[in-house]
Amino acid sequence: MKKQLLKTAVVAAIVLPMAAQAGIYGRADGVVRYTDDNTAGGTSAWDVGADKMRWGIVGSEDLGNGMKALYQYEFDMTAAVGGNGSTDATPGGLERTRLANVGLQGSWGTVRIGRQWWPSYFTTFNKTDTADTHALTSDGGNFSGNRSGNLITYQAPDMSGFQVGAAILM
Repeated sequence: MKKQLLKTAVVAAIVLPMAAQAGIYGRADGVVRYTDDNTAGGTSAWDVGADKMRWGIVGSEDLGNGMKALYQYEFDMTAAVGGNGSTDATPGGLERTRLANVGLQGSWGTVRIGRQWWPSYFTTFNKTDTADTHALTSDGGNFSGNRSGNLITYQAPDMSGFQVGAAILM
């Protein structure tokens, strides 16, 4: 028991300072649903649940001479399923990685590598797509127009309100 406590204390001493410097964030949208089943023998019911749950960690490290190393990891989460007294509930948990990238930032701009947002998301979809239709695809959501894996992006510094971004899918 003492060895386990010692191991836990050592891990906490290493991880907690890093977590304190990083930005840990999350989101959980609550929803109320009414399901109206008009089929023969169907049931209608109200259900309270969660939708669009995620958590992430984002941070940077100053490298000196105006340079920063950047990182961001974000995951989708699901709540337990099977409301209305159902016995087939499945446990909630991590579903998939939304964002997982590292980058370098300097006076010349920002370069990021990994699963991340396309530059067009911030300039177009995020500002104009109030119905969230950019995420609808026919290929199972592998390329939704807003974020992709194996992406290299460049974001130029702000030049009096004008900014340029580019992306290459590897």
